[in-house]
Amino acid sequence: IAADTAGLERDKGDEPFWIGRGCQRFNVGDARKGRGEDPGEEFAAAITDFGEALKLDPASAKAWRCSGHVRLCRGDFRESRGIDPGKEYAAAIADYDDALRLDPASAEAWVGRGRVHGNWGIFKDRRGLDPEKEYAAAIADLSEALKLAPASAAAWMHRGLARGNWATFKREHGLDPTEAYAAAIADFSEALKLFPAYAEAWKNRGLARVNRGVFRMDRGQ
Repeated sequence: IAADTAGLERDKGDEPFWIGRGCQRFNVGDARKGRGEDPGEEFAAAITDFGEALKLDPASAKAWRCSGHVRLCRGDFRESRGIDPGKEYAAAIADYDDALRLDPASAEAWVGRGRVHGNWGIFKDRRGLDPEKEYAAAIADLSEALKLAPASAAAWMHRGLARGNWATFKREHGLDPTEAYAAAIADFSEALKLFPAYAEAWKNRGLARVNRGVFRMDRGQ
C-alpha cells in the first residue's frame, strides 16, 4: 500500500498504482474478514481506488473485475451479519457485466459473476424467495468460464455448488433432484481431480451425496 501511495503522490494519473493499491487494500480487508473482523473500511477504500482507476481508463476490464470482486466479498460479509446483500450483489454483477463487455474471454470474470449469482441464490433461498433465476444464471456463467478455462478447479467447484443448491431446493419443493445432484457430484469430482487439496470441494461433494441419499430414503429406496 505504501509503495503504491508513494507512486500516486508522484503521479495521480498512473492507473496501475490505483489498481495496485486497491488490490492491496482488498487483501487487508479480506484478511480481516477471515478473522471475523469488519473489513468495511478496507473494502470501501479498495472500491474507491478502483473507481479512480476507472476515471482514468473506463475501458480497464481489470479494474471493473477487481471492483466486482470486492463488492461480491462485501456482499458476502453483509449476508453473514444478517444484512441484506442485494445492493452489493447487484453492483458486483454490474461491474462484472462491464468487465465481460470489455473482455468476454476473461474466465475470471465469468467465475466471479457466477459466484455472485450463486450466493444471491443462496440468500434468496434462505429468505423463502425463489432462487431459480440466480442458480440458473450461476450455472450458465460458470459453464462459460469452463469453456475458456477447463482446468479451473474454482469454476468446477462453484458450478457444482450452484447445482447442488438448486438440487436441494428442488428436493425441498417436491421435485426430483436426482439429475441435479448427479451433475453437482460430477463437477466436484472434476474440481478434485485438478486440485485434490480442495477442502471445500470435498465438503460439498459429501453434502451432495448425503442430500441425494436423503431423497432416496424418503422415496423408500
